[in-house]
Amino acid sequence: MRGMMTLSAALLLAGPVLAQVTVDEHTTLLAHFDRSAAPDYCAGDWRAAYSGEAELVPGKFGKALSLAERKALSYAAEGKINADAGTIEFWLKCTWEPGTVPDLHILSFRTPTECYVNFNSISRIKNTQLGMAVQGGPADAHVWRRVGLDPSDWAGGEWYHLAAVWEDTVLEFYVNGELVDEVTDAAAMVDTPAELTLGPGPLVIDELRISNVARSPEEIMMSASTEPQMARSTYLTDLEPSASEQAMGKVGIDAQSAIDDRAMPLAIGKTAYARGVAIRAPGHVEFKLPAGLARLTGQAGASAFGGEGRAVVLAISADGDQVFSTAPMTPGAEAQAIDIPVAGVKTLRLEATPVRDDAAGAVAIFADPLLLPEGATAPPPFAREMPDEEITLQRMRTRVAEFEFALPDAPKGYVIYPGHPVDMIDVTAEPFAEPFPKRMRTAAAPGEYEAVQFILCAAQDLPKVEVSCSELRGPGGVIPQASVDVRLVRRVLQRRGYWMNRDPENYETISRFLFPNRAFWLPAGNLKEVHIIVHVPDDAAPGEYEGIIRVAPQGAEPTEFTLAMKVLPIKLVQPQDKRYGMYYRFTNLMDKPEVLDAELADLAAHGCTTVISGAGVQFSKQEDGAITWDLSQVQALLEAMREHGGFGPITVHDNVDKLGRLLGHAGLSKEGGAPLAEQQDVLDIARQAFADLAKLNAEYPEFEVLLTHMDEVFGRDRLPRYMDIAEVVRKTTDLRIYITMHTMPGRWEDFMEQSDPYIDIRCMNGHAFEEWLKAGHTFEEMGEMLKASGDEGWMYHNMRGSFFRPEWNRIINGVYWWMSPLVAHVPWMYYSYGGDPFDDTDSERYDFGYAFPSPDDPTQLTSTLHWEAFREGYDDMRYIATLEDAIRRAEAKGVKADKAKTWLEELRGMMPRIPEDIMDIELESPLCVAISEKFSGADYDRMRWHTAQEIIELEKAVEG
Repeated sequence: MRGMMTLSAALLLAGPVLAQVTVDEHTTLLAHFDRSAAPDYCAGDWRAAYSGEAELVPGKFGKALSLAERKALSYAAEGKINADAGTIEFWLKCTWEPGTVPDLHILSFRTPTECYVNFNSISRIKNTQLGMAVQGGPADAHVWRRVGLDPSDWAGGEWYHLAAVWEDTVLEFYVNGELVDEVTDAAAMVDTPAELTLGPGPLVIDELRISNVARSPEEIMMSASTEPQMARSTYLTDLEPSASEQAMGKVGIDAQSAIDDRAMPLAIGKTAYARGVAIRAPGHVEFKLPAGLARLTGQAGASAFGGEGRAVVLAISADGDQVFSTAPMTPGAEAQAIDIPVAGVKTLRLEATPVRDDAAGAVAIFADPLLLPEGATAPPPFAREMPDEEITLQRMRTRVAEFEFALPDAPKGYVIYPGHPVDMIDVTAEPFAEPFPKRMRTAAAPGEYEAVQFILCAAQDLPKVEVSCSELRGPGGVIPQASVDVRLVRRVLQRRGYWMNRDPENYETISRFLFPNRAFWLPAGNLKEVHIIVHVPDDAAPGEYEGIIRVAPQGAEPTEFTLAMKVLPIKLVQPQDKRYGMYYRFTNLMDKPEVLDAELADLAAHGCTTVISGAGVQFSKQEDGAITWDLSQVQALLEAMREHGGFGPITVHDNVDKLGRLLGHAGLSKEGGAPLAEQQDVLDIARQAFADLAKLNAEYPEFEVLLTHMDEVFGRDRLPRYMDIAEVVRKTTDLRIYITMHTMPGRWEDFMEQSDPYIDIRCMNGHAFEEWLKAGHTFEEMGEMLKASGDEGWMYHNMRGSFFRPEWNRIINGVYWWMSPLVAHVPWMYYSYGGDPFDDTDSERYDFGYAFPSPDDPTQLTSTLHWEAFREGYDDMRYIATLEDAIRRAEAKGVKADKAKTWLEELRGMMPRIPEDIMDIELESPLCVAISEKFSGADYDRMRWHTAQEIIELEKAVEG
């Protein structure tokens, strides 16, 4: 049996502060799960670089971590596991009925030498179902041992404290502080893991702590205690501030709060800290301290991302008496250590003071502030070293809203310029518009969404700015304020291409996200774009409506101007032969109906009537060897899309390849293999399953189910396998087949000739398609190719990087789509991102997306300028389709429509000639580039309004 460890003095004190486990010098990971899945402390990788999907639910102490079925959470394990000795402890909620023991996957990791730890329960063994299995020793002589107990008599809904300890050859297992099992002939682990995993669920745990020592029985008993008996080490930022004040913005807790209140790392010099306080000078924050604490330790310095030369003095006061201060500190300077007594202190005040008036705005960082009981030892700093490239990136993030042009005289302290939702800002040049507009005009048909945009440029610090827009009133009634959505545009860094790494030179600053309206702060020399979307009610009477936009900065004169909306006497048609959709991970949200409903409603409101989803035929093999299939995913998809007005073709995965594997047929590969289309058992089952799918389709006649099984079929030697699976489909059903493909000039025509018998819907990559046009081809030529093959042409035009402007979405969905022979635009992807969806610098994974779920409430979507421009292009198409419909109806009644037809010819003639006008453009998507260089947002509006006027005149002639 291992020797006893001496109890820390921190465990012997009276006067508690927390009932939970504490961080000390032996802790390598501690997660309370009260605020997020991120560790409250960890050694090695900063914040443990966690990934996965989890929820916070009521816990043993505060909140707990809940993992749904098949969901897991992974943490980077570097520096967390000591192979020679260690302790894993946590609280586990019994979620099973008494008398039963489910298979639980609680915590696991594996080393490169195949040593592993599995903290789990196994229902098929006796006596020690719940416990920890350890495989140790060298690779050629592994030793497996398990410690645990039978938890079948546990009470459902109760919490149990579990701890497993290893040291040398000893394994111990504790429940509620008592030793219940041990072995003494285990083998030490060799090497350490790169990752540790919680789950997959279902699982509910709280207070996870990993230590690099074998904790003593007394320490484990203390951890298992539910009664607060001791003073515990705690980070200052685990306490709620009792008071705070800052001239601009708000005090940052565990992050620096930069413009738009975006979270930035707490960085001093080249070190980034996970815990701490950031104060933008001048400002302060106060905390009420609990009893039983002796010292405050940490680091103090100026933020590494502050303005050059801006100096700040940091100070700490205890009950009104200053107990710590620094010399003036500037960005990049090394930190100064904090180690001050706090015994008996009731109020601690942290303060940041600018050295000069022109240094206001410097940011003070109080990093890693840990409150310790008497005799306790602080752990290593919860911090990491930042590479120079990351420091550069973060400095760039603080300056995304700065402008470089000189403002005209600004006695109000700011200037307002009118803008346009699809026009890009040039921060080096003053906007080409008169400042302080008296009126902003727009027009829309009933049911339509239409936006205006303006830019606020600060000549002085504006601590608080509020923007509002009233209801719009006119002779025909009222457009209520609830239909006037004020949004604040956030400028961010985005990679120029999704394939690029996170080097600073690969980023561009763009205006992208549309956040909900709220009061904001704006430093001098920075700008804020305001985007206002008016949703015209379906029953709105035609006429002129007016409301008031009000910009009210704190301490400055407010500005008011008119928003004028002309409601047009037009009923827009929904195009039937031109459609829109989106690649969308439907199956990920089937168990979250409220989120799914919100997202599908958002898709429908932006013109999408179809989705390319992951739903498909689900084949499975029963214990007796029988193959069955399940169409519930498909039915759920059709039902959900019906509820949101979907219609027309919609894709379903046929999963023929999985069917083949279940039957023992690997199918074709690069190495050869036997075709699935020659396997009679595959054909027989596919025929039955697809017959059932056709019957299900008949229950939803507004849709046509398309089958699909592979993307980008002309690359990576995929074509033979694609055609083999497609031949199975051809032999077993009449359902049409959908594929995606590239049309880069060169070999695609040969691939097309081979695969054409197995294709019905060609969804072409938009960028590659434009390269094909540039090589000397035309829309008319593609139309003839499609007609000759009998196929439909679709397109997915990816937002592959920052070069893809919001304006391009309006172009593609509007005049581009109208001129083309293509039927449906279904870009990839509604959203797909890594880390924070609003920060493309925080993950190697590039952030794709048109709209993103709010981290606080996923039923609330944060739109983007790209997504609103997508809808604008859809509306452009609706106006053109409405005019074309009016022309048909007029001519059917013998009414001349020459003027309207001439306008459409003129509109087509305004566009660049293909391929002549794009052949010399050496940029991606040359047609989008050519159109965007020729027109501005106001030009697209004029085209639409001219189309609207032609509709109105022709409708009058038809009615006349």
